[in-house]
Amino acid sequence: MADKNYNIFIKSEIYPSALGILGFSPKSIEEIKEDCIFVIDTNALLIPYTIDSKSLEEIRSVYLNLRDQNRLLLPAQVVREFADNRPTKLKELHSALSKKMSSVQTLNFGKYPILERNGIYEEILTLEKEINAKLKQYRKLSNDLIKHIKGWSWNDPVSVIYKEIFTDDKIIELNTKQEDIQKDLENRLRHNIPPGFKDHKKDDMGVGDLIIWLTILQIASPGRNVIFISNDSKNDWFYQSENSSLYSRFELSHEFHRITNGGSFQMIKLSELLELFGVGQEVVENVRAEERLPEKLEGVDPIHKVYSTIVDYFVGMHEEINYSTPSHGIPTFLFDAPSVNEAAVQVIYTTTHRLTNDQIYVLNEFCGYASGIKGLTTYVVVVTRGNSFSNEDLEWLDELVKPSWLRITLIFGHLVSGHFIQDATSVA
Repeated sequence: MADKNYNIFIKSEIYPSALGILGFSPKSIEEIKEDCIFVIDTNALLIPYTIDSKSLEEIRSVYLNLRDQNRLLLPAQVVREFADNRPTKLKELHSALSKKMSSVQTLNFGKYPILERNGIYEEILTLEKEINAKLKQYRKLSNDLIKHIKGWSWNDPVSVIYKEIFTDDKIIELNTKQEDIQKDLENRLRHNIPPGFKDHKKDDMGVGDLIIWLTILQIASPGRNVIFISNDSKNDWFYQSENSSLYSRFELSHEFHRITNGGSFQMIKLSELLELFGVGQEVVENVRAEERLPEKLEGVDPIHKVYSTIVDYFVGMHEEINYSTPSHGIPTFLFDAPSVNEAAVQVIYTTTHRLTNDQIYVLNEFCGYASGIKGLTTYVVVVTRGNSFSNEDLEWLDELVKPSWLRITLIFGHLVSGHFIQDATSVA
């Protein structure tokens, strides 16, 4: 039965006037970059926690330049979300360093009396003693570094730069009443009007994205153009094709144009902003590499979408899939899962079952993402070129950083003629 609250004439609400729709085209980034307002999203503020100091300094330089031109603003909601998410970034750094330090073991070649007069044996013991002395110094310095990080309050390198740049006059509070925001949110969720409807399962129903969007409209209301710096690639902000973001949703551009009396709205990533203002390619690529990780983690889809995700991404098949029965060799665990469930799936492709440090980092990011949303069925699928599997291939599980209550189903398998063959299953 249809939702009685659903407005069957919703298109007339989204597009009050059909006149000009066909001829509507927002100005390009190149056309507006010299005089527009730049607004930064939370995810863009967090990226500097995983890049080097040179890249951080380049970001600071670009931000300062825009701030001095009065063209850089932060929605207050972004600041609040940053305050919530910043500790997670610091915890990840602390955890990674702690694991590195604990993984360093003292050498112990062992005592073999019969070899005591053997020159090679004596040289090994001497070298072992020297190495262990260095390892002791290494652990002490590592521990000092960890203590230093634990002492960070709001004086970590990233926060210090943000304090310098984003003074009170650069942080914009939304003037809309909370009851009006909630009413707007409910209407957008009911009719899948962007932004925010992809986050409707969150505790706040995705209101954060809407508050940021309404703040952007408030900032631009005098008729200004806006470029929004965000790494958000969900389809309530962008049109998607082949796992890539194409351009911002037409509903957003049109609403912005209508509310601001002719303004243009564009979205770019932080790496694209740096490129736009002539930052060196090395720094741009460093930032871009960090942006790709959240891309893999974004999006919580109904379980049936997971089938085609694996097929499209790893097999290259794009035909319709019969979801009622196993097909194309998709893992049977997907078909056993209730269709009403939602799943977070991270797929790792590797030549062996053993993972690189970068892949383990991706999985730790995934664990943090999955643990923040209630009711998820969480999977990690490791796709390899061969099927030689042993328990030693699970050693990397010790490096996963996740809350004890988060259960992850691990599926190991390989591809044969475009079919996924399951080798082993485990639970982390």
